[in-house]
Order: sequence, then C-alpha cells, then structure tokens
Amino acid sequence: GKGEGGRVVECGSLTIALPPGDYFGQIQLGIRPEHVGLCGVDQGVGNAAILVIERLGSETLVYLDADGHALVARVPGLADLVVGDLVGVKVDRRRLHCFDASGGRLA
Repeated sequence: GKGEGGRVVECGSLTIALPPGDYFGQIQLGIRPEHVGLCGVDQGVGNAAILVIERLGSETLVYLDADGHALVARVPGLADLVVGDLVGVKVDRRRLHCFDASGGRLA
C-alpha cells in the first residue's frame, strides 16, 4: 500500500489506520489471518470479494481480493459464506506488521 499523511495506508479497497509513527511512501503491510475478521459491507476498513473458502471444521480460511490485494481471514467454525460475495473487512490494528519498500521493519 501507500502511506497517506503518515497515519493510514491504502491497500486496494482497504484504508487501514496505522499504529503511531510516521509512514510515507510505499509500505508493505502484513497481517496474520487470525487478526483479520469479516463484517457487513461498508462496516470495516473496506470491502473485499471472496475468492476461496477453505472449511477446516473448527475454523474456516477465507481468501479475499481487496481490489488487487490478497488477504486471508481465519474465522471460527463453518462460516456460511459464498464465493464471489462481497464482505466487509476488519483488522486488529494492534497486530499489523509494517515494512518499508526494501523489507525493513517499520513497526
């Protein structure tokens, strides 16, 4: 994504507030599937299309496309979702991993 004013990053259809610090230019943003959640359309940090649903019994992995940016959400149980549907995305800001364009850790 690209840092905007040092406080948010635009990742395709997602606009994610960053932890305290100054971030400018190209930023690589990492977040583990267990720190990504799903919600209603337009109720999170943006929307994404469901590409693949992997039902594993006690949890479901949901592979998402956020306007060209790949993301995976891990949700509990057997989620009632449909490939192709649009969902809202929420993230745990405290669990973001930020890197500069060369891969150096920022936060």
